Amino acid sequence: MSLREWSTEKDVSDIFEMFQPCRQISVIAKIESYESLECLEDIIVVSDGVMVGRGDLSAQIPIEQVPSVQEKVVYLCRQLNKPVMVASQLLESMMEYPTPTRAEV
Repeated sequence: MSLREWSTEKDVSDIFEMFQPCRQISVIAKIESYESLECLEDIIVVSDGVMVGRGDLSAQIPIEQVPSVQEKVVYLCRQLNKPVMVASQLLESMMEYPTPTRAEV
């Protein structure tokens, strides 16, 4: 299978099928594209957990929308009893640069 962007619940289901013989592997969906937001709840339902890729996501949507989208993802994951992670490398860049990165906003 070639590398490509995975953006829908069908993509996550395809990954589960690919790894079915060794199902002890969890599939964590990384929300990082506009397309994944269009079917967010479906992706969360079929995944073992979700990670919000703030930096990648901020390149896809207006930077000021990232916090509210992150909040929505976390809320939906909690409602559906799914683990959720928010990834961003904050501390190092905050010590060295006076302006925040896209992910830090």
